[in-house]
Amino acid sequence: MPKNARNTQSDSPHVEKRVIESEGAAELYLTVTPSSDGDVETQARRVYTAIRDELQAFGARLFCERLFATKEAVATVETVRQEVYGE
Repeated sequence: MPKNARNTQSDSPHVEKRVIESEGAAELYLTVTPSSDGDVETQARRVYTAIRDELQAFGARLFCERLFATKEAVATVETVRQEVYGE
């Protein structure tokens, strides 16, 4: 596991973080993959909670995101995303 990745529990998503800094700006890149434990809703909640926590810790806001999911999972994932982000 890369030094900037973390996965503290077997049911936690894998979080890989990369920060690119320059004078006056910083970019935070997160790649988050779910564990294989749990149903779609549980996995989505864990992933979006991890993203929210990383953003808060870094003092960042979401600018752009890409989601990879099965067609059947998208509606559930979008609902969980709104709940976790408070939208």
